[in-house]
Order: sequence, then structure tokens, then C-alpha cells
Amino acid sequence: MYYPILRWKMGEQLAVSNLFEDDAKYMTPIWWLTEHEDVSKLTIGLDAVWTSFSIVDLSRIDGVNSLLPLIDTLITSNDIDAMISPEQLQNIKPDFQSNHASSLSIRICIADQSSGVDTSKHQTIITLLDDLSGSTGDELLILFDYGAISDFEGSEVQNLADCIELYLTAGYENLIFSSGAFPASLASIVGTEFISREDKRLHGELTELLGHDLLYSDYGAFSPLWDPSARGIPLANLRYALDDHWMIIRDAERGTDASCAVATILVMSEEFEEYGEDFSWADKRWQYKADTSDKPGGPTQHIAEAHNHHLTHVVNEEGNCLSLVFFYF
Repeated sequence: MYYPILRWKMGEQLAVSNLFEDDAKYMTPIWWLTEHEDVSKLTIGLDAVWTSFSIVDLSRIDGVNSLLPLIDTLITSNDIDAMISPEQLQNIKPDFQSNHASSLSIRICIADQSSGVDTSKHQTIITLLDDLSGSTGDELLILFDYGAISDFEGSEVQNLADCIELYLTAGYENLIFSSGAFPASLASIVGTEFISREDKRLHGELTELLGHDLLYSDYGAFSPLWDPSARGIPLANLRYALDDHWMIIRDAERGTDASCAVATILVMSEEFEEYGEDFSWADKRWQYKADTSDKPGGPTQHIAEAHNHHLTHVVNEEGNCLSLVFFYF
């Protein structure tokens, strides 16, 4: 199962609602919320976007206790779990914890452990998890989130593996590892450039070191540091996930002609030929733009296309939708 971390925004919603059914069944979205109002919006709009199981990430929201009645409604009315931080677990109201223990999962920020494992900190977290009523090690879902990465050294990977090993030793086996290697800005790119999917590579190295099937997660075709509220219309660009890289095609202009031009470059490429227009909803969209030069859509549409192709690509990688375990090294 693939667990992409996606903001609850229109582009991401459009991306997942247009996944092919055979691809969508191998994916569990983790909806990344940052504001109190996001919880209300998701509660109202989820059924129109995604009807299968998903997870709502509340770990980045302050004052989550004030939202518990709404979260209670969200959990009881939908096929959804709530993801919280260890700090929130420590402070959440006991009755909510006991009522929804089987619907809680945990997100642990792990980037700071790459320079050395704070064993005491993680033993404290493990004690909290052990006390979580109704959960057992083989049931509780734990996300280790590295956040944004660029490159990494072997010693950093070993430190991360040592940290995760503490949880395996404690009996927790339902573990996800996530990071995001897509750059926060494409300002330096004009033309075509290939960017390494270092997040995938890091997951593969950790999986091999641990000898354990870490579940796969990433931030799609956008950086964890990307600010979706930034104003302005970006230069026409296209993000195309490949096995080990993203192909970035970015024009020096904005507007319909520029958007259709980057789509034309894509569909004429060897990379697109390998997948074809029937690979995903997004690929069909890019082929249409190249053929007609008509109505390429705005930024929301472009975000949806980038995510839709990326999500489809990940669940089809290695031709094995059932595993999603990467052994490359």
C-alpha cells in the first residue's frame, strides 16, 4: 500500500478523484491539514473526493483538543483514521483516546535523528504508544516523516535505521517511511531537466538496512516546503515522474501557448512514449493539450496533473502494485 501525503487542496483533490479504479485501490491518502478550518472542509467534502479508506493528519495543528467533537464525527461517519503526534497523544483527552484508539495512528518527525539517535526521546514515545488503549504493536500504524531532503550520506541513513529499529524491537511493525525530494522552487529551471527521486532512494536504502518491509510514502510531485498560498501565476511547467527521476519541463513564459508547448515537448519525448496517453488521467490531459492547444487549465489543473501521474506511477512501479517495497541497492 502507498501512503502519499497530500494537502487538502483543490489540485490534490482533483488528482485523486481522477485516479483509475485499479490504481486507487493500492493507495491510502494521508490528508495533511494545517488549519482548524481544514478539518471542517474535509468533513464536508471528503465523500465527493475519496470514498475508500484514508488518514487525516492532525499532527501539525495546534490546539487539537478543541477539534475533538468534529474529529469524532469525521471518524465515525467516514472510513478514516486520525494521525496525531506523540505530543498530542500525551495531551489528548483520555475519553477520546479510549473511544478511538483503534482509529489513531502516529506521525513521528525523524529528520533530526539523521545526525544521531536520541534513544531516550524515542523510548519515551514507545512508552506512550504502549499505553495507547486498544492498540497492539502489529496494528498501530506509525509514520516516520523525514520531511524535505536533498541528498544524504550513508551515516545518516544508518542513524535513521537505528532509530526505526527501536520501534521494531519494541514490537511495532506497521511502519511507514516518508520524505520529499522535489525542490521547493523551479525558478532555476528553463527547458528540460531531470531531478533525482532521492526520497525513493532513501526509502530503498532504509528498507535494505532494516530487512523490514517499510511501507512507502512521499509528498507526491511537490516539496514539503512548497507554499500553496503563494500568490502569482507560475511559468508554464510540467512535472513527470519516472522510475528514478522527475522530468521537469519549464517554459520561460506563462499562458495557454506556453502550457501547450510544454505538453507538446512531453508527448514527443521518449519518456512519454514509454507510458502513453492511457497511463493516467493526467497523461490523457497532456496528450489533449499537445493535440489541440486548447484550454490547458490553470494552476490547480497543473497541480492535479502532476500529482495524478506521480501517484499512478508509484502504484505501478516495478510492475507490482501489491508490494511497493523497493530493493534497489
